[in-house]
Amino acid sequence: QYLASQGLQQGSLYLKARPVDELLKLHTTPPVEKKYLQLSQEILSFAKNQLQMDIGGAYQSYARLKHPAVTWVVVAAHKNKLEPHLFQYPIFGALPYRGYFQEKDAQEFAETLKPKNLDVIVRPVRAFSSTGWLPDPLLSSMFTNELDFIELLFHELLHLQFYWSGQADFNEAFATWFAEKATHAFIEQSETLKENFPDAHKKYSAMLLKDQNGFLATQKALDFAQKEYAKKTSDVSAVRANVFQGVKQIYLDAGFKKWGSSEWNNARLISLATYQKLIPEIEQEFKLSGLTFIAYKNKIAGSEYKTWKNRKAKPRNR
Repeated sequence: QYLASQGLQQGSLYLKARPVDELLKLHTTPPVEKKYLQLSQEILSFAKNQLQMDIGGAYQSYARLKHPAVTWVVVAAHKNKLEPHLFQYPIFGALPYRGYFQEKDAQEFAETLKPKNLDVIVRPVRAFSSTGWLPDPLLSSMFTNELDFIELLFHELLHLQFYWSGQADFNEAFATWFAEKATHAFIEQSETLKENFPDAHKKYSAMLLKDQNGFLATQKALDFAQKEYAKKTSDVSAVRANVFQGVKQIYLDAGFKKWGSSEWNNARLISLATYQKLIPEIEQEFKLSGLTFIAYKNKIAGSEYKTWKNRKAKPRNR
């Protein structure tokens, strides 16, 4: 029932998407949208010709949404350990999240998980990837600012190259890692950005520095939480209180006041871990490889790995 319902809603999204080349020719297309649509085509050309990426028929259409999110994702985790509650899917295997195209549906599903002694969060998502099974459209929810958009589109394009079944932590971390490298390269060569956004490189470098500080704080928070939960004690409530207070302090010490004053639970920590936990390990192996980031991406996409942990069997390529 879940797959059928979400499939129908996803199908309706694809049906209302209009071709980008058509929208670029229309005088009625809002200037802000036209700016992002033009930028998207330059990104796609760069990805295909410079980064050796298979883009297929993705992002050749555009859908305007009523909300700043396209889906709402439910993440759940065990209360007494930093371990995700996994959801099973055909093809994609076990993943630590379940997405809904309606926020109401996500919230209702989240409520059914809470009695199972799970921590739960519902978070909005600005973009998603069908990993090449369908021609994904550009979405108005992706249009926040130029630099975020460039990085986000490269992130989603990476998912078209490969997606390892049941390996969400690696898939998302590698896409995050690669998107930063690709965005840097694109900014260096983009004539559009040089003309219309001359300080893009400076702003992106500042943005990356903040992100790197955030990654370090997250690594520290995850390590701290893991060590606390590993302690043998029957007082789970006390351990949880200590974990979340410690996590807040770590972010406050790192200068992230918003995260330091936020309410935390294991589901929120798990959500951050999915996108960030493996980035340092990926960066280390990349440096040891002696390859360019493009060649390293090609190596991973064509590898005989099945998981990042054992790196033995072949991943499920599109």
